[in-house]
Amino acid sequence: MAIQAAKAISVCTGRREVLIGAADHSSIRNEANNSGLTVKYIPLDKRGAPDPNHLRLMISDDTALVSVVGVNNENGAVADLDTISTLCKNHGVLFHVDLAQAPLALDIDLLELDIPFATISAHKIYGPKGVGAFLIGPGAAEFVQPVLIGAGQQGGRRGGTMPTELIMGFGEACRLVLQHGHDERAYVADIRDQFIRGLEEKKVAHLVGARDCRHPGNALMRFPGCNAADLLMRLQPYIAASTQSACSSGTMGPSHVLRAMGYDHVFASECVRFSFGRFSDQDQIERAVSMIASAVSVGS
Repeated sequence: MAIQAAKAISVCTGRREVLIGAADHSSIRNEANNSGLTVKYIPLDKRGAPDPNHLRLMISDDTALVSVVGVNNENGAVADLDTISTLCKNHGVLFHVDLAQAPLALDIDLLELDIPFATISAHKIYGPKGVGAFLIGPGAAEFVQPVLIGAGQQGGRRGGTMPTELIMGFGEACRLVLQHGHDERAYVADIRDQFIRGLEEKKVAHLVGARDCRHPGNALMRFPGCNAADLLMRLQPYIAASTQSACSSGTMGPSHVLRAMGYDHVFASECVRFSFGRFSDQDQIERAVSMIASAVSVGS
């Protein structure tokens, strides 16, 4: 729907460019690449987030929409949404943020940040799969076009009967994050940091990217000299991790996120993303570190 809005803006204003973070999720990248609009990618800063300084040079009177991921799903980097929002507002450009990973990583005030479009998903905050939300800020609704017309539900913006049970579950998940999110983030970050220290002390891996301004549950680790796919096979079925995002499972090429961060094929092939959350505990961390270190030594 955000990309459909960009197309509507293009028809009204002649603006035909969409600017997207170079490491953003394939869902928005694929939609944009099939929109008929001109797509350009915003290079990353050293942390792996969209670089506002590069965006400042790219944004123009031909820009219909800027879209970035608020918290990257692979490297965990948190985008500078305040600066990017200000840039877009100063150029009269609508701004979309993929906030799927963000609610468990930071407090968000969409009105204070002046973000016209945002997307969130229930299953990323322990809610049910199959329900999400497209949030529309003041003044942006006129460009929103339905993808599913149907019988004109939701003010004509999306057809189809709404799944009440999923929506209620989504709302409850949001309530729990709002109530417990701050303490939970601190707990998860501590668990994550114990995991990183454990692997670094055993000299088998190191963290990719900075530890600050990062999702508290994200640890993208490089295992020098060790093929990540082979390592994951040796860890099955005890540890679930990934060489890239889940939606890219089965692809043979290196992660586009790591490529956008400037790393080569060899470096990318040695990286594994580990995730931690509400139900992770110290015992799991200790066992995981021990298993991983053993698996690395077996493969070396």
